[in-house]
Amino acid sequence: MPGVAIGLRNVHYAKLTSDDDTGCVYAEPVKIADAINVNVNPNSTLTTLFADDGPSEVATSVGEIGVDFSAKAIDSTDVAALFGSTIGADGIMTEKTTDAPPFVAFGYERTLSNGKKRFVWLTKGKFIPGQANSQTKEANVTFQPDSMSGKFTKRAYDDVWRMSATEDDEDFDGAATWFTAATLNAAPAAG
Repeated sequence: MPGVAIGLRNVHYAKLTSDDDTGCVYAEPVKIADAINVNVNPNSTLTTLFADDGPSEVATSVGEIGVDFSAKAIDSTDVAALFGSTIGADGIMTEKTTDAPPFVAFGYERTLSNGKKRFVWLTKGKFIPGQANSQTKEANVTFQPDSMSGKFTKRAYDDVWRMSATEDDEDFDGAATWFTAATLNAAPAAG
């Protein structure tokens, strides 16, 4: 019986180094911080064409895919890598308005109620800093996790925007290698 998602863990990103008609190449994925929340919001539309006084055709379209992510604490090296910022020899991260975030894949693992796992990769997007709220410590501690927001799209090579698999799936045997570049990389079949 399929399980219901009850948890989130193992959030990773992988820089997309090339995406064109010859294929997609990613750097090795990097594990980010301990995940709290991932919210993926595909901006999809379903449109009906009316003809001869009734519905005649239905078409779908997937637009931008919004992603919000929060974590216990995101390391400054990951922040710099995702936002295109720099960390100097003195350990100070500087963020400029001219920083250019790279395209990345964003992956994570969902724990299911039956003990199995569901794996997800969003294949191409960019992140920006999320809202940063700070609050003084009071008698009752309020945790203030880090967050970031992103916009994702399809890859130019093959139009793929999301890859997913579940350990429940009979033919899936890639759990051990899910968080590797080999899972993400794509090239034309040898012929």
